[in-house]
Amino acid sequence: MPACNINHRGRFIRLAGGVISLLMAGILFLLRLPKPFDIRVILVILLAMGGIFSLYEGFIGWCAIRALGIKTRW
Repeated sequence: MPACNINHRGRFIRLAGGVISLLMAGILFLLRLPKPFDIRVILVILLAMGGIFSLYEGFIGWCAIRALGIKTRW
């Protein structure tokens, strides 16, 4: 398990971003896609993957960008 490298504010921001991404993916998914393959399918998948990763970062207190050595505010 990675070491914690963000504070409580950073954790909250990542958790909120993850929830918002998953909600947007759910809304787009429920909009009854007209074709079997549409650009919205890709958008739903990307939003869901980003939301899950952001929730992961928030729950364990770890940031991939900070782990690469890039300074962030939170």
